[in-house]
Amino acid sequence: MTARGGSRRTALWTALAADLAVGDPPHRLHPVGLAGAALGRSYAPFRRRSPAVQFLGGTLALAGVAGAAGAGAHLAERALRRLPAGAAALGVALKPTLALRQLLQEGWLIARALDAGDLDGARGRVSTIVSRPTADLGPPEIAAATIESV
Repeated sequence: MTARGGSRRTALWTALAADLAVGDPPHRLHPVGLAGAALGRSYAPFRRRSPAVQFLGGTLALAGVAGAAGAGAHLAERALRRLPAGAAALGVALKPTLALRQLLQEGWLIARALDAGDLDGARGRVSTIVSRPTADLGPPEIAAATIESV
């Protein structure tokens, strides 16, 4: 086992343990929320423009936000790796990329709703973990969508 491979394993296990212990941060602090806000601000100058300008501007905005996120992650990894507890610090930084606790909680809540015959509640909950329309899903499809996502 190399030091780098061992430290990556430590970081991953730390991130997983942190996710199971504390779950996700509030949306405004979550990386997806931050990226969404950055994209919204980046897209703003291109709205109400011609489709070609929207496409080109949106492409540049997306590349800029993704590039900034990647560069920030790279710099954070390089800095944290140098700390005495660098692998654990990397794990804490990596934690927001995991959502195992939330997925398991949603899965249990969907199962409880299905068991109680609360089809509308189950549809509402499954819509938080899948991207497909859920309004017409029956119990077997809701269960399948939940299993596929969890």
